[in-house]
Amino acid sequence: MPPLLQDPAAVSKRDATIRKPSRQEKSVAVAVGGRRQPGSGAFSGLKGDVRRSGRFPMLVECKRVSGQESIRVELKHLAKITAEALDKGANPALSIQFDEDVVRALSLRLGFAPASADWIAVPLSVFKAMLEALGEEAL
Repeated sequence: MPPLLQDPAAVSKRDATIRKPSRQEKSVAVAVGGRRQPGSGAFSGLKGDVRRSGRFPMLVECKRVSGQESIRVELKHLAKITAEALDKGANPALSIQFDEDVVRALSLRLGFAPASADWIAVPLSVFKAMLEALGEEAL
């Protein structure tokens, strides 16, 4: 159906559930020097949303927060990401992206620009390994 004839609510929902997460995965892949894992989560052998190989391999799970200022991170999800990464010989990471509209509204309410809308979280052990790979002293 041509976009002009589609229900605006349906188009908005599709954008929130398919297009924006896909764009997030693509931007994370570019940012970390990896590639998107098509069909991740849909098939048993494909784990993680973004895979990075090379000297510091990573498996990144992408989560997008739309319409709210917080996300709930559960230990069982972090354990799953970690197990999948270790199974692939990679380091686990969690990418969190907040919707730009929410970030803008928060910045207006606070009177200053809040933190970035895009985050990558890694276990402390991975962070230390990253510092060491850069030749920095671990904390």
